[in-house]
Amino acid sequence: MCEVDLSSVLPNQSQLFTRVLKEGKGRVVFLISLSTCSGVSISDMCAPPLEEPQERENTLEKYSLKSSFKNLRDVGFLQVKIIKATDLLAADLNGKSDPFCVLELGNDRLQTHTIYKTLNPNWNKVFTLSVTHQLCFLSSSLLNMGLNVLCI
Repeated sequence: MCEVDLSSVLPNQSQLFTRVLKEGKGRVVFLISLSTCSGVSISDMCAPPLEEPQERENTLEKYSLKSSFKNLRDVGFLQVKIIKATDLLAADLNGKSDPFCVLELGNDRLQTHTIYKTLNPNWNKVFTLSVTHQLCFLSSSLLNMGLNVLCI
């Protein structure tokens, strides 16, 4: 299990996390930003949704004080940047792995693409997930295409 206490992350600021996986199974590096959002998405690091001026304006309007009681189930959103994993254990007979990363928040589940035959995958993806409750819990899993669990 790879856990991060989001209470230490300040809104609208990015924080880099590196977690060493148990039993020498490698490391996971990710960047978390707490901001407002509408819906779930996956995008490349070079073009995250909130860096587009119109999207940013729409989001700021949606979560402004005057709009705060329009939808009580829409608390905001969580933007997580999945950068890479390093030094993973080999899960396949060829001495490599076919890793992909899965994020779950509430009923939303998003995953990266699988990178075949590597122990050091680079995804560089931005995941945007809706936060529907203040007590939502983020789960991240690092899996192998052959359904071997590399890290939960």
